[in-house]
Amino acid sequence: MNMNQNKLLAGFLVAGILAMSTGYIAKAVINPEIELAENAYVIEVAEASTASDVTGTTTEEVIIPLEELIAAANIEKGKKAAKACTACHSFDQGGKNKTGPALFGIVDKAVGADAGYKYSNAMKDFGGTWTVENLNQFLIKPKLHMPGTKMSYAGIKKDQKRADLIAWLQTLK
Repeated sequence: MNMNQNKLLAGFLVAGILAMSTGYIAKAVINPEIELAENAYVIEVAEASTASDVTGTTTEEVIIPLEELIAAANIEKGKKAAKACTACHSFDQGGKNKTGPALFGIVDKAVGADAGYKYSNAMKDFGGTWTVENLNQFLIKPKLHMPGTKMSYAGIKKDQKRADLIAWLQTLK
């Protein structure tokens, strides 16, 4: 070994010893095995069936039926919401399939029925039609409603936003 190789080897050894000793010192200063008597900061969580408003008072969570949400839906907002879907879907009559199938006329259409698109087995085996209720459940979280679907979209959490989108999809006939 020449002098440069010795220096390089010594550098690695010193770096390793320094890393080990730093770990021992950190463990001695902050003992990770000590159990806390109580949490340093308490986070209060409301029960699942209630919600807290701005004043801090607890109110019952109101679940609005899908029919009422669709009746109050804003078609223009639904069209705007669909813009997020255009990366994978087309909405024009006779539109081309993209990563996902074309969605013109999807409401009341059979699930996985477009012969020009290669659906996942989960979608093909699901059966039924894309009713308003079925679309609503699917759009909440696709992979939860239809395990095995290749649709990687996280879903739409807001009820009214989903209703707006579904109402707009109903106009595509």
